Amino acid sequence: MSLRTRLTALAQAIGLDIKNLQSQVSAMVPPYVTYNPWQRFNIAVNTTQLPATYTVGKLNVFYNGKLLRPNGDDYTATNGTTIDFTFTLEPGDEIDVETINISADVSNQAVTIDRRAYTTGLTGVATFNVNYTAPYVRVVVNGFIIPPTDYTATNGTSITLNSPLTADDLSVDLEGFTAFAVANTYTLAQADAKFLTIANATATYLSKTAAGATYIPQDPTATTAKATLDGNEILQADSTGLKKFAVQKILDFLTSKVNSWTAANTFKTISFASQVGVGNSGTAVTVNFANGQKQSLVLTGNATVTLQFPGVGNYQLILTQDGTGNRTVTWAGYAGIYYVGSATAPAINTPANTMTMVSFYFNGASAVWLAASKVNA
Repeated sequence: MSLRTRLTALAQAIGLDIKNLQSQVSAMVPPYVTYNPWQRFNIAVNTTQLPATYTVGKLNVFYNGKLLRPNGDDYTATNGTTIDFTFTLEPGDEIDVETINISADVSNQAVTIDRRAYTTGLTGVATFNVNYTAPYVRVVVNGFIIPPTDYTATNGTSITLNSPLTADDLSVDLEGFTAFAVANTYTLAQADAKFLTIANATATYLSKTAAGATYIPQDPTATTAKATLDGNEILQADSTGLKKFAVQKILDFLTSKVNSWTAANTFKTISFASQVGVGNSGTAVTVNFANGQKQSLVLTGNATVTLQFPGVGNYQLILTQDGTGNRTVTWAGYAGIYYVGSATAPAINTPANTMTMVSFYFNGASAVWLAASKVNA
């Protein structure tokens, strides 16, 4: 009777759930690694140390088919050449060391494509079906993972055990994996060379010292980053990567193109999120239309209203008399203030709580055209 068969019988005698144990073992091993080489040691004399070749932190150790705990619980493996056990290995024990190889390229992974369990009609059977990409398959017999040296897995559709199962064997669990890779990826250095321009040559990538860093979108077929925008940039998220860019440079470029826009680029309707309230006027107040194109002001005194405009455009101001009324307005801020239909400032509503709508056109330099309409007068 084989060692694993005897262990299986012992496990049943003490009430271990073989299927549950197999699930736990599978959960411990990530599906995106490869398991080579597999080293087996048949213990002939008492010992607490075995020679083995491995990468520190990348190995599994099985004691008579049971996955051991590392980091000093069951063993210590810190030098890549030996494994020190916290208990004594005795003649007849079997130690399997599984070296885990993880690709440095994280875009190359493996995923489960097939998982099958066999629990009946096992006697005399050696071949079991499962789909996989050779050699990515995991074989568990009676709840114990077995090494690749105990079976053949080369055709991608089945595995064949070295010896047919006996009546003492209770279960075979198979898990097949397939590898896949993400194409057309860039390393950090390649992405920087292709998409990043740093004005300050001593600045580090994306650090606080990179005050002169400039991020420019570019044609993905180009080999070097652009120094300026020319209107042919492509911003996209695909296998060529997401292009980096400076928002201010995009805004500057769009501003430079505004005067050349055709009717197809203009808007049919422009709306405003809200009307800005300036508050009470007192005897002097500044109305800055950079805060909003539509504003309102409550006259609480005979006020000098100083106007400020962010650029060429049409602007409106709603004047409201307070509960006293009869407040007057003197317009200031520009030498060239012209009144539509009159050589003098237009009259405004003066009764308490009445309103006047004042419209402005600013030419972007020093001239303001002003018109006022009394509301309900």
